[in-house]
Amino acid sequence: MKKIFKKLSLLVLVFLLLLSPFESYKVWAVDLEEGQVLEEEKPQPSPEELEAQRQAEIKAEWERQVKKHINKSPDQLTTAYLVGDFESGKILEAKNIDDQVAIASTSKILSIFVVLDEIKAGNISKDDLVYIDKDVAKLGGSSYKLKEGEEVTVDDLIKAALIVSGNDAVKALAKHLAGSEEVFVEKMKIKLDSLNIDNYQLINSSGLPNYNIDMQNMMTTRGLFKLTRAFIQDYPEVLQITSMAELVNVDRDFKETNTNPLLKEDLGVDGLKTGYTGLAGRCLVATATKKISSEDQEDLRLISITMGSESEAARYVAAKKLLENAMETYAKKKISNPNLAVETVVNDDLDPREVNIYPKEAFSTIIKTSDFVNYSKEVVDLVPPLKAGQEVGQITYYLNGKEVFTTALIIKQDVIESSFLSKLQNLYGRMYMSLFKIFND
Repeated sequence: MKKIFKKLSLLVLVFLLLLSPFESYKVWAVDLEEGQVLEEEKPQPSPEELEAQRQAEIKAEWERQVKKHINKSPDQLTTAYLVGDFESGKILEAKNIDDQVAIASTSKILSIFVVLDEIKAGNISKDDLVYIDKDVAKLGGSSYKLKEGEEVTVDDLIKAALIVSGNDAVKALAKHLAGSEEVFVEKMKIKLDSLNIDNYQLINSSGLPNYNIDMQNMMTTRGLFKLTRAFIQDYPEVLQITSMAELVNVDRDFKETNTNPLLKEDLGVDGLKTGYTGLAGRCLVATATKKISSEDQEDLRLISITMGSESEAARYVAAKKLLENAMETYAKKKISNPNLAVETVVNDDLDPREVNIYPKEAFSTIIKTSDFVNYSKEVVDLVPPLKAGQEVGQITYYLNGKEVFTTALIIKQDVIESSFLSKLQNLYGRMYMSLFKIFND
C-alpha cells in the first residue's frame, strides 16, 4: 500500500509541475512516506534584480566614501587647484598652480587639440578609418576596448578619448596622424610652445606612465588652464561631446558612462576631462556656465581644475566644492553698459526736452558678490545742435575704490534748439503742474 501511495504522490507532483510554468512554481522537498514538507527552495532572483542590487551596493559604498571627505576643504583634498574665468583668463582661486605635476589623462585635452588642428588643416578627416594594430589593442588602463584588425573612424576615436578616456583610442589617433606616437608627441610639444606654455614634460599621447624610464606627462596647473581655455576657444563644439552622459556604440557592443563625476550635478557642467595615475592622483578639469538673465550681469563660464586627490570620492568633493563656491562668489558684472542711460538731462531749450546720456563703450569684469562698484561722471552743457553719437562727457568706474575703466559719454539722438512755441508749451505745462500740486496737497 505504501508503494502505491508513493507512486501516486509522485505522479500528482509531476502532473502539477507540468500544468504550471516552472519559473512561477515553488519547488518543495517532500517526504513521500510521511506526506510532510521538509524544505522550501527559494526562487532565484532575476538578472535585473541582481543588477539592481549591485547598483544599490555601489551607490551605498560611493555615498560612504563621499561622507568621509564631505567636511574637508579643497585645500585638504588636492595638491593643486585653480578656478579661472574662461573669457578673460583671470585666475580667481589658486593653490600651487606653478608647481609641475603629473597630469595623467588630462593630457588628452592636448592630444585631441592636435588632432582637431590637423582636421582643420585638411590633413586628416573625421571620416577617416583608422586601422587598429596589435600595439594599440594591448594598451591598458581606461579603454575603448579596441581589437586588433578593427577599423574605427577618427570621429569615434575622438569621442572615446574625451568621454571614456580611451588610452587605446588616443594612441590610435596619434599613430594614424603622425605615423608613430613619438612623432605625435613632438607635435604636442609644438602646440604647447605656440600657446606660450612652458615647464612641461611629455612622453606620450595618453598620459600613462612609462615605468621603464620612470617618466610620465607633467605640466603646471596654470599651463593646464591656459591649454584648456585655448582648446575651448578654438573648438567650442567639443563641449557637445564632453557633456554626453555616456558613450554607446551598438555595433561594437560598447556602453560606458562619462568619467566626469560632475556632469550629474546641477552646476551647468558640460566638460571636460578626468585623469588618474599613481603619481598624479585623481585629477579633473571641469568647465561650467553660470547662466544669467539680468540687465547688469552676463553669463559666466568658469574653468575649474583639481589635481592630486587621493580617491575618486575625494576628487568629487573637492571639485564640486570648488566650483559651487566659485559660482556663488563670483559674477560677471556689466560695469559699463551702453544700453543703460547713466543720466537724463532735462532742458526746455532742447528738442527733445529730455536727453539720455549713455556710456560709449561696454566693459564687464569678474567681481565678487561682496564687491562695491561706483562711478563718477562729468557731463558738459548741451548746446544744440548735437548729432547722435556725439561725445558729451566722460565717466570713470571704480571697483572697491580702485579705478578700473573710463569711457566717453554720448547721446544717441540728434538734439536741436527748441522752438518758441515748444518753450511756451513747456512753461505752461510746468505752471499747471505746480498749481495742481498746490491745490491737491
